[in-house]
Amino acid sequence: TEGSFVEIDNAMDNIEEDYNLITGDYIIRKIKDGEIITIKGNRDKKELLNLIDFDVDLYKQQL
Repeated sequence: TEGSFVEIDNAMDNIEEDYNLITGDYIIRKIKDGEIITIKGNRDKKELLNLIDFDVDLYKQQL
């Protein structure tokens, strides 16, 4: 879960994103000018990586 809060010119924006790494499901909740907007979807699940197998140099090449 990740969240942020921004205030620009007396207008408040709040964004919260919850992402399930196992299923790929996500829920995004935005509060914009006092109204709650909910967006649901799926980004497809990705293969989870064991930390012991993580290679930082290989990861940098994929970016």
